[in-house]
Amino acid sequence: MEYRPAHSNEALHAIPGVEGKALLNDLYLDLFLKHVHSEQVETYYLNKIDQALDARDEQLFIALTNDYLQHLKQE
Repeated sequence: MEYRPAHSNEALHAIPGVEGKALLNDLYLDLFLKHVHSEQVETYYLNKIDQALDARDEQLFIALTNDYLQHLKQE
């Protein structure tokens, strides 16, 4: 039986060399894209909320704020 420390990452040990690097690259790319998308969504909501405030549109402000808060909870 092969000895493996409890803190080792089984997924990375199971995938040799290049495939392991490709998997890590895919994971980092996915995290990066999620981060960029999250920032874009945040900017969108904050701009729309600001426009609703400028227009004194209370209903739109409340709707956008609720949508924005739901987005924040999902992160």
